[in-house]
Amino acid sequence: MNKMIIFLICFLVIFFVAACEKEKTAEEIIEPLLSIENEVKPLYAEGKYKIFEKDELIGEVEFHEYVDKNGRKKIIEFDKKVGTESLTINNGEQAIVHAVGSKLAKQYEIADDNDTFDYLTQMNHLTYYLMYIQDSHSAVYKGEEERNGFLTDHLILEPESELSMVRDFEIWVDKESNAIIKAIVQTGDKQTEMEYSKIDFSPQFDENTFNMDLPAEVKIEKVEQ
Repeated sequence: MNKMIIFLICFLVIFFVAACEKEKTAEEIIEPLLSIENEVKPLYAEGKYKIFEKDELIGEVEFHEYVDKNGRKKIIEFDKKVGTESLTINNGEQAIVHAVGSKLAKQYEIADDNDTFDYLTQMNHLTYYLMYIQDSHSAVYKGEEERNGFLTDHLILEPESELSMVRDFEIWVDKESNAIIKAIVQTGDKQTEMEYSKIDFSPQFDENTFNMDLPAEVKIEKVEQ
């Protein structure tokens, strides 16, 4: 009998320790997201975001994102509400923005002190947002969820002050890659929902992927920043 009691106690202790090791706090999940803010992570991704104002859908955009190991970025966006397509390419030295069908494209020189074109992907946007609110919001862990084949940790960041411009910031973080797979951001009367449907962290790009091949009639306007 004593041996059986000892065995059960040992089993329960091992089970409890294992359970404690697996369970992370909200802060432990957020910390690596902030630490990789400037890390270049190659990817090819597809997804969409929707913008609501007082429950009315006012914007819906599908996007494709390309990022290589050198930090070059290409973003294609399809605005489903308006029916337009835009293309942005950042080759590390210059960024070119073109609305498909327009006869004008804008070219920006990328300066060391201007990170505007570093935050092109939705993942970059959300990480920046997280940095912005980390001291004004408290994180609550809501559990594990599967989103589009990704096993994620679900968190809600709630404002500590009623005067905060950003209300709840809800994110689903992939356990394997620490990538934000889905997010819901509430600011005032507006709510933005973003979700990735596909992410490949080992993409193979050909040499022309980050070239901007514009029609001959398109004029490139250089913009001073």
